[in-house]
Amino acid sequence: MNLHDAEIEKVYLAQSWDGAIGTIKAALALNGGASIAILAFIGSLLQEKARAVNGEHIAVVMMTFCVGLAAAAAAQLAAYFTVYCYHQSMGSRRLDLDDEHRWGLIGTFTHMFGVAAIFLSYGCFVCGATNFASFARLTLA
Repeated sequence: MNLHDAEIEKVYLAQSWDGAIGTIKAALALNGGASIAILAFIGSLLQEKARAVNGEHIAVVMMTFCVGLAAAAAAQLAAYFTVYCYHQSMGSRRLDLDDEHRWGLIGTFTHMFGVAAIFLSYGCFVCGATNFASFARLTLA
């Protein structure tokens, strides 16, 4: 591997890291913001005291968003380990060590885990929003 290839790999890793962090921040903001909005909505409903609030339905909606937040956090951890593993793989390649394949394989696994966690996080947001819409429709009817 020549110096030019090593520089290209560094730029690629930096851009991948930035993209991963942006995606993870969006997932955290979506699920966290939705949780806060629901708590504010419930607070205003409870102040009216004229409406009955289905606590079980709200618990399911909140748990869905909490799972989405946990998945986004897991994706961030996976992104860190992915970059770490790929960096170790590049270092092993430059030093002609046998660890290159192992680090690359672990990096690929953590990368796929992170992608799955992000899909889970966004899926939780969609499910939570759909459940909350039905809850709001029933409560405000």
